[in-house]
Amino acid sequence: MVVLLKHVIPVHLLITSVVLAELYKPNTRIACSKESHCPPDWPCCSPYGDCGSGPVCLGGCNPKLSFEDTACAPLPILYSPATELRYDRSIPPSSSKDEVFQQMINEHYPQEAPSNFEKEILQNNKLHLNSRGIIHFTDYLMTDSVDKAKDMLSKYQFLYSGPINIDPQTNDIQLNMPKQSSGSLITSAKYFLYGKLHVRLRAARSIGVVTGLVLISQVGDEIDFEFLGAELNFVQTNYYSQGELIHTNMQKYHIPTNIWATYHTYSIDWNPDRILWMVEGQIIRTLFKRDTWDPVSKRFKYPETPMRLEIAIWPGGAATNPPGTISWAGGLINWDTAPDILEKGQFSVYVQHANIVPYINPKITEKQRDVGTHQGCLKMFTFAYDSKKNPLYNEDSLKWHCCIIPKMANWRSSGKNI
Repeated sequence: MVVLLKHVIPVHLLITSVVLAELYKPNTRIACSKESHCPPDWPCCSPYGDCGSGPVCLGGCNPKLSFEDTACAPLPILYSPATELRYDRSIPPSSSKDEVFQQMINEHYPQEAPSNFEKEILQNNKLHLNSRGIIHFTDYLMTDSVDKAKDMLSKYQFLYSGPINIDPQTNDIQLNMPKQSSGSLITSAKYFLYGKLHVRLRAARSIGVVTGLVLISQVGDEIDFEFLGAELNFVQTNYYSQGELIHTNMQKYHIPTNIWATYHTYSIDWNPDRILWMVEGQIIRTLFKRDTWDPVSKRFKYPETPMRLEIAIWPGGAATNPPGTISWAGGLINWDTAPDILEKGQFSVYVQHANIVPYINPKITEKQRDVGTHQGCLKMFTFAYDSKKNPLYNEDSLKWHCCIIPKMANWRSSGKNI
């Protein structure tokens, strides 16, 4: 995160940001797992198995491994085609750069104007991302103001971490992995339960470099496309249920044209009964729920909880990874003489278009009828998990909320404070 912030804000603000960022996690890492849930002081379990608070309690917060269900904040959900999420490089920015710039000036300099040097830095990367509806995950919904939270919910489509930018020539979202770094990630700001996903991108190349296009839920349901930089004419498809890593679910598909040199549209059509994986509109794999029945656990091992989109570049071939991961990624990354390192100093993924069109959610439609517009209910719904309803953390565990505005008043807040 420091690498990214150096190109966004002045040094004195960088120092402040780093200090603040540490306030949402303990100085010594606390891991969360089935055997050890998060403690009350750091109640929220991140998607990466770390306990924290504030922004960790939003987004991918895992209620199964957190201190309790209510530590994770209720999350916004797309519930009908009218609420679709979209990034398209050809669509003008959602707000002007001047407007975003002035907002940033007001936030960082409430009493005095910044210097010209500081203005130049502020106008750089973060400004472009914000104007395109993309915000850093540590900024999203971090406010004690309901009005500001509402504004964020309507303005921002994606969250990011790591070094990403908007390509100045194409307006593509560019996810970067500089030398010896952990890569970068964008995620959809809202979840959906069943629908269609379309992403047009160019994957990264080179041995050990992995591009991921993933639908993932808080409790570990997952539907994947994965691209290995060492296999530029193949894509892998996979799915998981409740975080159970059954790697034999993976299937590989041959793509005639190079996935690094050529943009391709990758699609997932997910409903309660089946999943379709598609490349350029052609179905390459079909999975039926009926075929996922497990007689031992007596359940269908089928993704059935709200997902968010994640697109990432990450170092599968990093020397610190387990040998199995390095082997799967094609080998160790060449951080010194790989072509993209020599030419640009980093590996990159380019996202031209991303679109999620949810199917109509009958539970929310029913709740809309029950609440009625006369009560002033917002056209915004959130969901949360309630293990008292169903301890399996599946679709039957979900609670649907209207008019709850998810936000964190400070870095130590959790879902219980909303």
